[in-house]
Amino acid sequence: MAELTPADRVVALLEWGDVAEADAAVDAAGPGWEPQVWRGARALMEGRFHACELLVLAATAEGGAAAELASAVLLAALRREQERPAEAERLLRLTLERYPAAAGPGAAALLALLVGDMGRDGVARAELAHLLPREPVVAAGSTASLVLLAELAAAVDASADELSLLTRRLLPHARDFAVEPGIGVFYGSVSLALGRLAQARGAWEDAIGHYQEAEHAHRRVGAPVLLAHTQRLLAALLRTRSADGDWERAVALLGEAATIYRLVGVDDLAAKTQAVLARAEDGLGAATGTGTGAVAPGTLFRRSEGAWLVGPPDDPARLRDAPGLEDIARLLGATGVGLHVGELVAAVPEGDAATRGEYEARLDELAAELVEAERAGDAVAAALLRAERDVLVAALEDAAPADPLDLARRSVSIRIRISLDRIEQARPDVGRHLRRSIRTGTFCAYAPERRVRWSL
Repeated sequence: MAELTPADRVVALLEWGDVAEADAAVDAAGPGWEPQVWRGARALMEGRFHACELLVLAATAEGGAAAELASAVLLAALRREQERPAEAERLLRLTLERYPAAAGPGAAALLALLVGDMGRDGVARAELAHLLPREPVVAAGSTASLVLLAELAAAVDASADELSLLTRRLLPHARDFAVEPGIGVFYGSVSLALGRLAQARGAWEDAIGHYQEAEHAHRRVGAPVLLAHTQRLLAALLRTRSADGDWERAVALLGEAATIYRLVGVDDLAAKTQAVLARAEDGLGAATGTGTGAVAPGTLFRRSEGAWLVGPPDDPARLRDAPGLEDIARLLGATGVGLHVGELVAAVPEGDAATRGEYEARLDELAAELVEAERAGDAVAAALLRAERDVLVAALEDAAPADPLDLARRSVSIRIRISLDRIEQARPDVGRHLRRSIRTGTFCAYAPERRVRWSL
């Protein structure tokens, strides 16, 4: 038997979910553009988007045509996770036009999926029919393209024959993971694709079983974004089925998914998931008579003696002063009004120094939390902590865009997020309400579903 190349070994180990062995194989491969791409793929798998992008740039600079093609596929996958499908499609299409003979089936399937993401269903369906494999067995290295085609088929209402064909091809690989050959882009558990296919066929019980397998698999290997995608799909089916305990389980799944999206910076999906979670919590409260957990009138959010009092007047939490808490207080005082990030940045005295100090303090906390997560074997928590660390380090190193507006958006978003995390730890009810109600971006706003009277 021929010896595996380093690329084949890395991909095979990731397909089996042997992440630690795959990382060791990458380290053993030595210098060159390929290990940079593999490390970038691992960063994407963990939700470390900034690190992935830097590694893609390094690989492109080191290699030639092969490096450019591999980097383009990885970067397109990254842009898709960042909710930038048009940019991903343009990049991948131009690269495939430049190197048509070198492109594999995975790149073509990813391009078709991106077309579907942008709502061009007719073109996407035609591409699906063209790319579907008709041979009776799955060729080596083609699982990744089949998983992408399965997601596309579920999204564009493929025919029953097409859904069944993909199911038959993928079912023998249900316990494996889909990984792009040579590049290492990790498309997740094959069970996730089987769940999508089963759901599209109307086989809900099968879909729930596949999604539960995929949830366990993504948690085991430390793939938080894929875990969140799986949790959203599973939560939707559980709410539809509504058996005993389904709504409670759905609320828990949506809560974790929203947290993951928020931590890795997938803002649109975070907001959508949080909105679904709010409706699910309201529905669960109505069904069980437990209420929605709304914040009571007169809840404190007030600075006092260099700290902040947050919570009911008779038992508030005391939080140390931080720019993010000042931002939140200003938003609470202007309910329903969008405040430009420039106003928030200017309103915090010595904001830059205070923000930098808060980032550095959070990095110290992250280091301790990461050690604990690794000791506990919590691969998802460890991945999310590394992702947050990357973002903070980039901000401290001024790796953010030089545009002042971009810098202000990033600064305000991070410091509000850090403060919301601390509020939720100290007063979970207040933290959940604020997370549901605060939006960040160029304009930030506190827009609750029902008006709350705060004591500011």
